[in-house]
Amino acid sequence: MTIAIDDIRRRLVNYTPQLSDTKYEDTDVRAAVAVVVNSEPDDCELLLIRRAELEGDVWSGDIAFPGGRVDSAEEAPRDAAQRETLEEVGLDLNAGEYVGRLDDLTGRTHSVLVSAFVFAIEGRPTIEKNHEVADTRWLALGEIGSPDRQVWREFNYRGGSIELPGIRVFDDDRAPVLWGLTYRFLEVFMRIAGQPIPNMPWRSDL
Repeated sequence: MTIAIDDIRRRLVNYTPQLSDTKYEDTDVRAAVAVVVNSEPDDCELLLIRRAELEGDVWSGDIAFPGGRVDSAEEAPRDAAQRETLEEVGLDLNAGEYVGRLDDLTGRTHSVLVSAFVFAIEGRPTIEKNHEVADTRWLALGEIGSPDRQVWREFNYRGGSIELPGIRVFDDDRAPVLWGLTYRFLEVFMRIAGQPIPNMPWRSDL
């Protein structure tokens, strides 16, 4: 089943995100990401990145949306998401369309607060990766619910091992899968878009 950009626009206009009132100085990491979708072909595609493996990066090597840290209490999270997207993949989202905002989410193992902003663009613009990005992928929204994409994997979590849901983004079985905060954001986004990820709920006790 495909998802059209007009459906996403209509649903986000009527969505009230749950936003955190936590102050910038009360988190170890304040971050923001851009959920970038295109309108070509008819089934919208979502831009995902595989982060480079960098020492000190809490999301090193993970599948993620473009984005990163909010630099200061004075920087608006949406501005940070746009700035980081330009730095990481060379996309100027000022040339796109701001569609709406998702819920703010907090990390489970770190004091992390992340905001997510949805942007629509035309086609597949040229991607210019910087040193923070190892790879990129445009993934059709209609594929996200495919059984071939949904997996359970063992992850290191709070000093132990735990099985959690994930999404296969790259066809190489050796590549990491999308999980964690990005998975939780994707759950919110797909639910708003009218196609919830089937039978793969993130555990509410984590």
